[in-house]
Amino acid sequence: MGWKEYYQICPESYYCRFGRGLLKRILQEPSCSPLAEKEKLKLLLGGFSPQSPTAAAFVRDCLRFRPQKKDEIYLLDFNRQPFKEISLPSLSQEKKLFFLQADLTKMPFTNESLDLIWLDGTTSFMNNQNLIDFGRETRRVLTREGIAISFSHEPLLCLFPSSRFSYSCRVNRTQVYSRSVQENLSLLKDLKLIWHLDGDRETALVFAPKESSYKPFSGLPFALELFCHSGESQNLRFNFF
Repeated sequence: MGWKEYYQICPESYYCRFGRGLLKRILQEPSCSPLAEKEKLKLLLGGFSPQSPTAAAFVRDCLRFRPQKKDEIYLLDFNRQPFKEISLPSLSQEKKLFFLQADLTKMPFTNESLDLIWLDGTTSFMNNQNLIDFGRETRRVLTREGIAISFSHEPLLCLFPSSRFSYSCRVNRTQVYSRSVQENLSLLKDLKLIWHLDGDRETALVFAPKESSYKPFSGLPFALELFCHSGESQNLRFNFF
């Protein structure tokens, strides 16, 4: 299975299962994030499958959570195919949507120009050097109040010191890397961890530039909760400061 075959399947959407409540707080609640008070944001979804509901849900929620703001939404993927097949909601006049075929390790943005980077399992397709480069590039492009969020799947065999037991069929050109939280943190050392949400096997790591005013995270990870149909999660309460 290569990339062409991968885009024909529907991968799990961490955003739809867990992420909406987190994005809502970041975009709507100033007590959680100073981004909520900005008049214009640049929001990036890094990597997506046209068969997954993630991209459509991300765009729809950016419209819903900040209806009157003149935000720019960027959908980025390394390959061209997702842009040809994806179906997205109609945009309001206030919002602008851009498609970028680009590499997350070499993003086509100026320094300190992005407010939010959302990765929905994308780091699982990055080798170690790519992940290091992504961390360095993210530090460059994020604003001082900017946030990067990476959802990933915890490896099943955490007893192995390097949980890089990537599955790859003999003909599979799409290699998958499964890492523990500590492995991810060691590779993303150019960023500051400001929150760690931990589920049964799903994990969300929330990063900011080292120069930001966010306090570094310390303590036990907070449990992820399913995003309820009402739009609220009972136990997902936190404050970045």
